[in-house]
This record gives sequence, C-alpha cells and structure tokens, in this order.
Amino acid sequence: MFGNLPPPPVAYEGVRKALDSGKYNGYGYSSGLLCAREAVVKEYSTDEAPFTPDVSERDINEQVYYLL
Repeated sequence: MFGNLPPPPVAYEGVRKALDSGKYNGYGYSSGLLCAREAVVKEYSTDEAPFTPDVSERDINEQVYYLL
C-alpha cells in the first residue's frame, strides 16, 4: 500500500542539503515565524476582531500558564 509513490530526487537532495547545513536541527521560536503569523492575521483578522502578528514574551508566558 505504501512506497509506491517515491519523492523526486530533487526533494531528497533538498532535505539532505538542509540537514547537512546544520541550520535546521533545532526547535523553532515559540512565537512561530513572523511570516506565518502575518499570514494568519491576513486570513483571520477582521474589523470586529482585529489583531496583529506581534507577539511579546508576556503573551507566550500567559498562554503557557493557561495550558498548565
């Protein structure tokens, strides 16, 4: 059932280059990438419920506290 649609060689090479570079071997920022936050704001922010992609350390701490 699986393994019958292998990725193209260029995909393997891209992953190999990323791993070998050492730039992508850790956790990302807890606040997420700015470009991703901007995309969410663009898609979901409204006049009635506006928000920005800005995130402070306090915002993150409050959310972590809430989850605990």
